[in-house]
Amino acid sequence: MSDQANCDEMTRNGADCNTLADRLQATIDFMEEHYSEAITREQLAAIAGLHPDYYTRVFKRHFACSPIRYLTKVRIRHAKSRLLNGTEPAKMIAYSLGFSDEFYFSRKFKSQVGLAPSLYVKRLRNTEKIASLNHLTTGHLLALGITPYAAVLNRAFQLEDKLSQVLPIGYFNPEMEKLMNAKPEIIVTRGNREEELSLRLRQLNQIAPTLKLDFEQDWRQHFQEIARAINKQREAADWMGHYEEKVLQMSCSIRKRIGSERILLLGINAAGELYIYGQRNLGSVLYQDLGLEIPEGVKNISHYQQVSLRQLATYEAERILLMSFQYDGKSLTKLKLAKEVERLFARAQWKQLPAVRQGKVFNLIGSGHLYTSYNPWSHNLLLDIVKQSITS
Repeated sequence: MSDQANCDEMTRNGADCNTLADRLQATIDFMEEHYSEAITREQLAAIAGLHPDYYTRVFKRHFACSPIRYLTKVRIRHAKSRLLNGTEPAKMIAYSLGFSDEFYFSRKFKSQVGLAPSLYVKRLRNTEKIASLNHLTTGHLLALGITPYAAVLNRAFQLEDKLSQVLPIGYFNPEMEKLMNAKPEIIVTRGNREEELSLRLRQLNQIAPTLKLDFEQDWRQHFQEIARAINKQREAADWMGHYEEKVLQMSCSIRKRIGSERILLLGINAAGELYIYGQRNLGSVLYQDLGLEIPEGVKNISHYQQVSLRQLATYEAERILLMSFQYDGKSLTKLKLAKEVERLFARAQWKQLPAVRQGKVFNLIGSGHLYTSYNPWSHNLLLDIVKQSITS
């Protein structure tokens, strides 16, 4: 049918040529947001403002399938991610996604995916084609003995030797085209404060089942969630056992050496701004795992907080770990950061800090975010560097 004929037909059916794509997209958006509910063709047609028969015809012309079949695809896509999570039985997933029963769900799943849900999960558990979208999830995988198949790579997370064979899919954020061309079977990404049904998460799920870590959970929960999804629970348990034993031994020896001295975790960026790391990221290792004394004021900081040089004295810390803050790994940023550190060290207020006067500042600027990423691999390395900073 010609474009003019299409337009004539749309007009006869009460549709505007210029807004038809928007009307169809509105029904797509509705399916994405309400896929777990009972949805009919008539309901979707009403959203588009079209007669049901006409709506079905134009939908097929644009998407090569009927609206209801598209809805089934949306539900199956969400089922893949739910199956990957591994915390719910197929029966519960089937009902929660709008399928009448688990057998109908299984038939539809197999017709679209080519495998029954149980076999599909088994294949996912053994795949090596895992894409990691940030340093946090890469660190989790490395702790489980897995090198990601594809990952966001940059010099901020300095593990080039371990990631040299990894397929790069972006420098600081994933490039969707590169990620799509990589054809991963699992995508892992960190949680964020976006809505669960964000456009970005929808796009990721269209490429491969996506495990999105909950922003509010701690790193141990993240670690267990990834381990469960890729059948590495035993490896996770072994790793955690070694970590906890290391923490116990270190906490006793450190206490004997420094007593009640307080260590401040201080970050600096390429603009010379200073930030105190709180009780989550690095603080979770020093103040929670090792049980070291928390400097005055840090108890009220969750993630991080910007401070002035003048305010640093109020934290009354006997030791300082100085590291980069929001460093992107680029050469120009590295030069700017080095210059700002030089300026900081030359300032009189810095020189008057107790930790500076006593030579108890340990400089980690050159390590980028190797120790600051919220994952077990980085935390284990941080234990070593804390021990080194105290004994040096």
